[in-house]
Amino acid sequence: MWYGKDAPPSHPCSICGEPTTAQFPMCTRLHLDNQKTAGSVYAVWFPYPRILKVGFTTHTSYAVFVNAARGRAKRRGWETSDCRCIWNQPGDVRTEAFMQSTLAFRWPPVIGGESRLSEWFRVPGLPEAKMVKVLDEIYGMVPADTTADVPASLF
Repeated sequence: MWYGKDAPPSHPCSICGEPTTAQFPMCTRLHLDNQKTAGSVYAVWFPYPRILKVGFTTHTSYAVFVNAARGRAKRRGWETSDCRCIWNQPGDVRTEAFMQSTLAFRWPPVIGGESRLSEWFRVPGLPEAKMVKVLDEIYGMVPADTTADVPASLF
């Protein structure tokens, strides 16, 4: 534990407002209450390896989750230039799971293989506009209770 003048500077957490010395704007506390009522499902496109990442975030700034996806892609040795968020809709972790499991029948996973659902998909030869159309169509099939505010008692 840090005390006195050697302590790292404190700043408020961007979610709960409590003081934190975490390196990121969010503290290390679990913010499950926030995830139950707010968030979105997104798709980040990496054009050169032709890989799409579909995930869930509670961040409203695209930079946060695009940078996180870029960092994970770089660690795998994939080209990350020109990556960007091409799709974003309201939802929770169930919406994310619905999107990922449905996409698993359409596009091959990049990691995970047959034993695990992947959030990274290889999308060869499909233009970005058609990818967005596919994502919109699948999102249109998501049960309504996964895109609307759901009472915490259901979790």
